[in-house]
Amino acid sequence: MKSYNRLNRILSSFKIYDCDNTFIKGELLAYSAGVDFVDNELKTMEREYFVNTSQDYGISEREKLFDSIERPSSIADRRKMLINALSLNRTDFNREGMIKYLGRFPTNFSIEEKYSTNTLTIEMNRNGWVIENLKHIKDSVNRFFPAHIQVNILVTGIMWQEIEEKNMTFKEMEDRNWNWTTIDKYTPNET
Repeated sequence: MKSYNRLNRILSSFKIYDCDNTFIKGELLAYSAGVDFVDNELKTMEREYFVNTSQDYGISEREKLFDSIERPSSIADRRKMLINALSLNRTDFNREGMIKYLGRFPTNFSIEEKYSTNTLTIEMNRNGWVIENLKHIKDSVNRFFPAHIQVNILVTGIMWQEIEEKNMTFKEMEDRNWNWTTIDKYTPNET
């Protein structure tokens, strides 16, 4: 009831109102509840209006601008992705712009350019988010990069969870002379 104290102080200074009167006090309490509600709503709206301070629907509403994909779970990661996506401009179609664009995805990556063949290879570290959103990543990268460049996306690495799902020890894998590609492609029902 912070607005009640303010209203009471202002009206008492005029000496017109007896703020100790039960009816006037009741009215002031009712007004201040409404003023506090509107004040809280305005503060929330102001906080959600800016990506840097948004905690909930401000981020969710802006994410709708960038396709529907599964977002990182933390607010900080979602905010970073949005800031990177919203900060692109027409002069960003160079190597630095490509790095800036790819920085919106929650994974490590490297870019290799081959000017003689007009190809660009993006190597991304595998993680759960990348695997779940690979189609979106490929689609958005192809929309961003110039049409004359052939973009290849490689997802590298193997996650511990995937190794554990193989139901084999490293010794058993070594005994079979497997490399990482073989380990990656193996499914437990194979013999």
